[in-house]
Amino acid sequence: MDSSLKRNIAFAFIGALFSFILTLSSTASIAPSEQLHKIILPAIISIPPGLIAGLLFAFIQTYQETLIEYKQEVRGLTKILDKNEKHLEQIYDFLDAAKSSLNHYATVRGLLIASKTHRYLVESFIEKAVGHPCYIPRASEDDFYEILTLGIRASSRSWCAIHQGQISKLGFNPIDNEGEFYFSSLRNSDSHIDKKRIIILNKDEQKELINPDIMKAFWDKTGRDIPSYWISDDYFYNLTRLSRDIRVDDCSLHDDEVLLHYHRENKLIMLAFEDSRDPIWSAVKKLFQRLDTLENRKSSEFNHITQQQIDNLINQQNSP
Repeated sequence: MDSSLKRNIAFAFIGALFSFILTLSSTASIAPSEQLHKIILPAIISIPPGLIAGLLFAFIQTYQETLIEYKQEVRGLTKILDKNEKHLEQIYDFLDAAKSSLNHYATVRGLLIASKTHRYLVESFIEKAVGHPCYIPRASEDDFYEILTLGIRASSRSWCAIHQGQISKLGFNPIDNEGEFYFSSLRNSDSHIDKKRIIILNKDEQKELINPDIMKAFWDKTGRDIPSYWISDDYFYNLTRLSRDIRVDDCSLHDDEVLLHYHRENKLIMLAFEDSRDPIWSAVKKLFQRLDTLENRKSSEFNHITQQQIDNLINQQNSP
């Protein structure tokens, strides 16, 4: 029995006994002595109702005290949860990432003992993930391009990249010297590797195609070295049947087997494989297969960015 309830029951008994004694003594003082036996019997009979009322109040008091204690405990738990909400979210993210990674355990294990390209890129990715438990879901663009550069160096057959968004944002910063290590890695990679890039632009972003400063910067940094094509976002979504709610942002397909993908808004780096059933993997693969099937990669579907186009823009800018 709860100590608070025991205490309140004891007080009820003491109260009932004290009430009996007080009633008896006050009545005896004003009644003749020969009538005391007539007074004691009613006083005794009055004890049970008083005791029951006292016990009832004892239970009510105990309930109120217990309720107050529960409220205090709930407030304390609420404060603890509010204080540690951020840490709980991090734990949930980590557990979710761990759960997802287990789904690809067999694939990753197989790739680690496969070709040098697979092993090098997967080991680099795992090293980042293990060294920084919250790194994958909260990755910066610098983190993504660091891993991407390793993948470029490790690729042995092909490197196919997609950039969805403004051309001036290609790279982890607007095209400037800060992105040089990424562009130089592409420039200095094995010349026997088949390299190409597709840029997906909406109508507003296509305005940069006639900006001579932006296009010249793009050409000098990377367009000259990597065959680059642009397509409209309408064409991309119609061809791949990918939901328009899904953005490709930045991704690269290494040797047609490993897809490195960066979600800019969610700051999430992902690896996808052919058997992962990832919708972006399927969309990227389908897009480059379509590009490869076009003779000499010349078609109105894919707009090849050329030196001639850049020169024409510069000439138009310099003409009176």
